[in-house]
Amino acid sequence: MDIGTYISSLLYSKPFVVLPEFGAFVTNASGAASFADQSHLMPPHKSISFNPYLQENDGVLCKHIAQKEDKSLAEIEQKITELTKSWQSKLALGEKVQIEGLGVLEKSNDNIIVSSFAKQSLLKSSYGLGVVEIPATGAETPVAEEVNLDSRVENLGSYQLNEKIVAEKLDLVEEDSADVNPWFKYSALSLLFVSLAVSGYYFYNQYQKMLNAVDAEAYEINQNRIKAITYYSDTPLELPSIQINVVKRYNVIAGSYRTKEDAERLITALIDKGFASEYLTDENGADLGQTIHYATYKSFQSYAEAQDYLQEIKSSIEPNAWILVNQIKLSE
Repeated sequence: MDIGTYISSLLYSKPFVVLPEFGAFVTNASGAASFADQSHLMPPHKSISFNPYLQENDGVLCKHIAQKEDKSLAEIEQKITELTKSWQSKLALGEKVQIEGLGVLEKSNDNIIVSSFAKQSLLKSSYGLGVVEIPATGAETPVAEEVNLDSRVENLGSYQLNEKIVAEKLDLVEEDSADVNPWFKYSALSLLFVSLAVSGYYFYNQYQKMLNAVDAEAYEINQNRIKAITYYSDTPLELPSIQINVVKRYNVIAGSYRTKEDAERLITALIDKGFASEYLTDENGADLGQTIHYATYKSFQSYAEAQDYLQEIKSSIEPNAWILVNQIKLSE
């Protein structure tokens, strides 16, 4: 009997599946996540945890298997009882129990934990999307540039030839300039300096006029703005109140019940003892007829804070306390 496959198929539509006299596999909605080695990406999915306190037979799993295998309900219940007893024996000896299609069960600090295979999301909104592999990207190998020495030698030869030709032409220019009257050269230089001075003075005057015009325009704009500010009121301005809803997704659970009344009795007792106890219910159970009602010790925004508080509760008050993730708080 491939019980792991049957449990997985039920967890698609139900918040938990009970194995009589053993415990229940409970799902909690989780966001997308990457593996530690960054090689795979998990889409939004349902994470699976184990609750040893839900052991009452609700008949859901037994009826499902009996319909699939076309056997009697009593026969299926007997097979499940024998199977769970063998699991309990292995766990008591410190061995791991592998459930095909679901995960691995092992005992840790008197608690049973489940390590999911994480091959499927169990979340309908993910449309069957499984683990996505991220391809590795390798560093590009630098390619050495080939150097053509022959071409560089040819370029060097042509450069030396051009340099020689330029030098010869400069010598000819110097010889021609030696025959020119020096007074003519001085007159040309004087005329050039006078032209530069006149042009510079003209452009300087134009630049100053432009600056004066810009300053006058800016002053006029500022005066108009000052005149426009005429309203003043002594009445304080009332701003609308803003309500911030802080979502606390990590809840340290004191107890879980099938009826709301039992959960509320525990909440009242915890509040009398000074705990910030609150009422929670499963986010999917109301539509499926299998609602679980929870009483919390306290709720937190971060998992680290919830884990520290859980260790404190386990060491001083209740060793069987646990953390419930991503539940929706009901308004009273």
